[in-house]
Amino acid sequence: MLRTFTGLTNAWDNTITDSFALSETDIDVRMLTNVPPSANSSHAPVVITNTGNLALENFAEWDIIMQVTKTNSMDIEYLTYATTAEPGDGEWVVQGVYLQADSETAEIAEPNVLNPGEELVLLLRPTMNFQNKKWERATFSTPNGVTGSVQFEVSN
Repeated sequence: MLRTFTGLTNAWDNTITDSFALSETDIDVRMLTNVPPSANSSHAPVVITNTGNLALENFAEWDIIMQVTKTNSMDIEYLTYATTAEPGDGEWVVQGVYLQADSETAEIAEPNVLNPGEELVLLLRPTMNFQNKKWERATFSTPNGVTGSVQFEVSN
């Protein structure tokens, strides 16, 4: 009986901890303004701003799903995290963490941790090439379940 009660209280504590982390986490997603994706580019630069109160890290545990336009349909693709400088087909990489991504103002503390107010630049590369004048969407999820998405039009 005591073991059951201990297990129940541990589960309750974990639920409260997870709920707190979820309530304190928030992200805002946008395209990097000085490098819009084009039909000739192989990747899309995306900025994620930490608008919550908790630092975010463990980027390899994040989930990224892209909706990419084909000629007459839409393809949904799960991108895999990579640690290379440039993403390969079906991959995404962290380009850097910044205080201000558009001007590439470097972060000050805790390298490779997305602290509140900082911006994370990701390069996304689906297996399919972007098509001119088509709308694409990328959806992001942090390990604790906070999500965000961005929709963008591919230019010439």
